[in-house]
Amino acid sequence: MRKTAVIMSVFLTILLAINISTISAVTTTKSASMSRFKVTKRSNTSYWYEYKFPYIYIDNKAVYCLQPNITVISGSYSASNKWNDFSLIQQRRLSLIAYYGYEYPNHQTRNYYLAAQSLVWDVLGWNTVWYNTAGTSKLNVSSELAEINNLIARHNVVPSFANTKVDLRVNQQVTLTDTNGVLSEYEFTTNQDVDFTKEGNNLTIKLNKKISKPLTLSGYRRNNLDNGSSIIYTKSNSQNLLNAKADIVVNFDFSINLKENDLTIIKKDTLGQAVSNTTFLIAETKDMAKGVSYTTDNNGRIYLEDFKPGTHYIQEVSAPAQYIVDNQVKEIFVMENEPTFVELENSIRKTDIKIVKKDNETKQALKGAEFELYKVDEDKSELIATGTTNENGTLIFKDLDYYQSYSIYETKMPIGYDSINEERCWNFRPADNDYQPVIELEIYNQLRRIKLKLIKMDEDTKEKLLSGAVFSINENDSANLIGTYVTGSLYIKGEADSDYYVYSTDDYEKIDLNAQTRKVSYQFNANKDGEIIEQIPAGIYYLSQKELLGDISEADNQQIKTKSVEDGVILIEDLKYGYTYNVCEVQAPTGYDIGKNSCSAVTMIVDEGQDTIEKTYYNQNYKVPYTGYNFLRHISRKFFRYQ
Repeated sequence: MRKTAVIMSVFLTILLAINISTISAVTTTKSASMSRFKVTKRSNTSYWYEYKFPYIYIDNKAVYCLQPNITVISGSYSASNKWNDFSLIQQRRLSLIAYYGYEYPNHQTRNYYLAAQSLVWDVLGWNTVWYNTAGTSKLNVSSELAEINNLIARHNVVPSFANTKVDLRVNQQVTLTDTNGVLSEYEFTTNQDVDFTKEGNNLTIKLNKKISKPLTLSGYRRNNLDNGSSIIYTKSNSQNLLNAKADIVVNFDFSINLKENDLTIIKKDTLGQAVSNTTFLIAETKDMAKGVSYTTDNNGRIYLEDFKPGTHYIQEVSAPAQYIVDNQVKEIFVMENEPTFVELENSIRKTDIKIVKKDNETKQALKGAEFELYKVDEDKSELIATGTTNENGTLIFKDLDYYQSYSIYETKMPIGYDSINEERCWNFRPADNDYQPVIELEIYNQLRRIKLKLIKMDEDTKEKLLSGAVFSINENDSANLIGTYVTGSLYIKGEADSDYYVYSTDDYEKIDLNAQTRKVSYQFNANKDGEIIEQIPAGIYYLSQKELLGDISEADNQQIKTKSVEDGVILIEDLKYGYTYNVCEVQAPTGYDIGKNSCSAVTMIVDEGQDTIEKTYYNQNYKVPYTGYNFLRHISRKFFRYQ
């Protein structure tokens, strides 16, 4: 033992004298010394060696010493075929040590390097003990040894789903879970037919297109070392160095089968639109016994996976209200190992549009309104029908398409009526509402309002206008008094007991710039019936229920009314078209008689485009009775008595 110790001290001196950084261009060291070691040969325990130990690299790859009892000297090293001197078991063990040793992810520490070196020497029959650089205490690399050995032991473990079969449909994806917990260490061969997504221990697979036969996919353990054969570098009188390569590939296969015994029912209408909420029975016999009910989804489809191949029967039992149910039993055949598509069609029900024409006040049916019906598409409209409302005020356009857009135009209103809708157009689409066999559209008209202009003249001159004549207007020989009017007077029908400010044209347009006011021409208060009847000079007047100050706002401007006062004239507005009114003179102008024909009936009918009826009434000047004859006789009698 002493002799051996002396020899070892000589080797130690030589090793310490070596400058590792001067090893040939392919060999470098990370440090001159990071630890000491003692090794013993298991086959001859009388031999042991002690050295200082550095990191050793070749081409930036960690290499390992193969002969701990031989020093490393400077000079050039060459590659040899000594790797083949090892048995296949030793080669595999050495490759795995190098794979999971210092170069493995997160293993770049001194202890992992020393642990891997120990395992290399262990393969070659050496036991190793590591010390600090001073040789005063042992280094504990037991956890690193355990980790490397654990990784080597599980090197051949493959994901738990290896060598299995996966059934997939086109565009379907499935997630496989590796219960062995090694999935992250494996990569997969790419295939354009399949998409892979790997996350933790889950592998998600999606089949992109139809395949004609089972598809085999391969996984392989990710390699952290260079591929190729391992190399042993040698130099005369120096220790051999191992540069291990990854020739220890582990892989596995699994297969994907196309699963296509699927039945898809597609329901559309005659316009090609998907029909949802349609229910079918599917049975294996034509009598539909034991039929199973299925309903189309929002896309008009029923999708049945793994449906039994062969002959089946299908019958539609219900559909949305706008469709005609096709309850005919149809035969279908479901293919084996390929998808089956069955497309069925529904006819769309027709709908009618019923126009109901009414008076907006009385709700009475109106006949004689004329309409045009247009079919409207995105860029054009087409006249498809015309019609006139009958005695019941109705007009029906039949057999309209449920999904078509339409426009209805009122081209002629009933006699004596105006339209409430200025455009006289109504747009509609039956499908915008729940299905109805008949869609009713009520269209109202406003009875026209006509003006009655009464003109009062002197009967003798036929020119002189007479103011101060009082007329009463009654509706249709009834006691319903429309109003009392005075020729040549201002007439206002407004709110009871309300004040009205009246401005002549001059006063309305003249503003006191300092006070920002206008001169009020007249101020009147309406009676309990809301009427104002005042004789004022002829002219145009502006009426407002509040005094106008400065600039007039838009809101105030809308409340201002214009009235015209003419000598000998009454203008009565808002009389109903077609109605007959009784016009009676109840008081003649001063100095005139009413006359025998003081009342007349006026029916408010005018030609198209006109809105005023004019009536002229005449008064005869009051005649003082002639009394001259009686006076002369009285005088003559008296004269002759006293004669």
